[in-house]
Amino acid sequence: VMIYVMTEMEHNGIAVDIEYLKEIASPIGPLAQRIRETANSLALTKAGQLANKMLLEKSSYQARGLFGRAKEPQLWNIRDNKHLQLLFFDILKLQPLAFKKDESGSLNAKFKKVYRHTPEVKVFTSYEKLMKLKSAFANAIYKYMINHPDMRHDHRLRPIFGYLGVLTGRSSTTSPSTQQIPTHGPDAKIIKKQFKVIKYRVQLKSDYGAHEVRVSGNITKDPAICNAVDQVNAAFMKFRLASTTEDILKAVSELVDLHCANYFTFFEVKIDKKDPRRQDAKAAVFAVTYGSMAKSIGDKMLTEALFALEDKLVKAANATEDKDKLSEKEVKKIKKEIRFMRSEEGQQFYFQKAKDLLEVLYKKWSVLTKFIEKEQGKAATNNVVFGPHGRPRHLWGYLHFDKFVHFAMNRRVFNSEGQGYASDYGYTSIYLAKKLIWELFERRGYHVDILKTNAVHDSSFNDLDFRFLPLAVYLQEASM
Repeated sequence: VMIYVMTEMEHNGIAVDIEYLKEIASPIGPLAQRIRETANSLALTKAGQLANKMLLEKSSYQARGLFGRAKEPQLWNIRDNKHLQLLFFDILKLQPLAFKKDESGSLNAKFKKVYRHTPEVKVFTSYEKLMKLKSAFANAIYKYMINHPDMRHDHRLRPIFGYLGVLTGRSSTTSPSTQQIPTHGPDAKIIKKQFKVIKYRVQLKSDYGAHEVRVSGNITKDPAICNAVDQVNAAFMKFRLASTTEDILKAVSELVDLHCANYFTFFEVKIDKKDPRRQDAKAAVFAVTYGSMAKSIGDKMLTEALFALEDKLVKAANATEDKDKLSEKEVKKIKKEIRFMRSEEGQQFYFQKAKDLLEVLYKKWSVLTKFIEKEQGKAATNNVVFGPHGRPRHLWGYLHFDKFVHFAMNRRVFNSEGQGYASDYGYTSIYLAKKLIWELFERRGYHVDILKTNAVHDSSFNDLDFRFLPLAVYLQEASM
């Protein structure tokens, strides 16, 4: 099934607007210009100008020349790591959160997230994102399109699909990778815009919601998980069958988010998608399926809650409408909560919160947790774990004497069983949809213009004549 689907998608290819791609890949194009403007905006900040002045003082630059005062050159360079160290750590006095091998401060993801409200860090983060977008998703794709004769001829990108490159058996693409194309963020649309179908055609994407949870229930037959999934599916089915306005509105009000349903299973308390407790339940669920420990879960819960409060303060400070502003009392309350979260007591509180949540989860999802423990024991004995349909993954780390290596292997056990299996679901749904098209239409002489073009784990992408959109939606959903 997987090979059949991958073969068809490689044959069909993904439609690309080659002129737009050429434009954003160009060194003098709008994307390159935006990168230069972002770099220049950082150099023109007060801190950037001070950094440049300090570099000039250490250089051989002479303020006065033969014809009077010379114009100050721009020595500070955003691409020079030493210059960045000078800006962030010496001038702005930001504390390094990690260090490189040469003992210089690291500008890693954690640094950029913790100091994300510092204007200079915000600009630098934007610059790095734009550079990555251009390098990985404009320049690289344009190179493939130009060098490959088929792609150059019909302007359709044809990555190589596979399932052996990832140890869990999950699908992957190379040359180039179409599974890492950004889908969120203000700059994502710059890249997504190149994947444009021709006139009278549309793109259709479908994927599974909270797929890891669903697959966990299928593999382990845990009744608590299966009941939550059934509850969600029943609500969606009621919505689909609703015919009158009253029935539709009632069905919409009864639609359930799976993570909210899980929280109700744990604590018998109903919450909605906006409730922060939903994120706690989601973190704990993924922690169990991926084998995380209470400490890492607590840290993640604390970090997300802390960042949410900090973002709320910044948003209120820059608000233009009264509804987004906070009173002085509310600001003081939030600042007090932030101080608590940054204290040792706050860290201990979230650690205990994670332990309590895991304890409830282990009790409510006892079938799943016992299944995982049993599979970890078998894997530790045999140094291999098998997926639901026999796909093996060797875990030789169990032979190591270090217990932390064993913890790492334990995290890989259920992940190895579920991740590839979840990916197979997506590919099976694509195959079944194609099979339905053949049995219902193609073999009877009716051509259905629906092309399967790409798949990312459990999601699929289609390029189709707009007249077949309702049919494509129905067939894809029926196949999932």
